[in-house]
Amino acid sequence: MTPEQLADLKDDATLRKRLAKKIAHDCFRNTKELEDMHAFGQISDPEMKLLMIEAVDRTYDLLMDLCSPQGAEIMDDLKQRDQVPEWNDPEPMIFRHLGRPSKSRMENRLPRVTLKAGRKEGSKAGPEGNLCDPCHRIARASLPIRMEWA
Repeated sequence: MTPEQLADLKDDATLRKRLAKKIAHDCFRNTKELEDMHAFGQISDPEMKLLMIEAVDRTYDLLMDLCSPQGAEIMDDLKQRDQVPEWNDPEPMIFRHLGRPSKSRMENRLPRVTLKAGRKEGSKAGPEGNLCDPCHRIARASLPIRMEWA
């Protein structure tokens, strides 16, 4: 993001609203666990809608806080301490898609996910199965990763 785009985000409420929806959609709604719960009827359509409304609203609230004078305090606090140290650190997309554990997952001894690539009907997956396009390019590159194909 350029400094100009960051300034746009700070000044444009519509842009913040759209970004809040994108973050909630991409980072929360499209998770495998939540999607599986929804697919198997553990979360109904009305419950999912309410959950997503709250996720979007809370994401928007955070973006509003970050773009306000309080944003500097939030960033300074994050530089000093981890507000949720008991949570695992984020794992890069490529590690999640390729089933290769990151250093933090190995340190926490979390189970390794093995990629079973296959195509879901109607998916945009390429020859590497369920990997997104950036991961396809990396997978075809020089990473020494063993994949199991469905």
